[in-house]
Amino acid sequence: MKKEGNQQVESRKLLRRKLDLLLRTGKILVESSADTSRIMRNMKRTAAI
Repeated sequence: MKKEGNQQVESRKLLRRKLDLLLRTGKILVESSADTSRIMRNMKRTAAI
């Protein structure tokens, strides 16, 4: 049972890291005045990782 709890914690940490990367990617693109289609394309690519 403890093993399942540890796996859940690790899954949440991984999800958190992926979401953080996705948000930072979008933020950088918006700050650099990228057009919407470029932002969407790159965020989808990042989300696929």
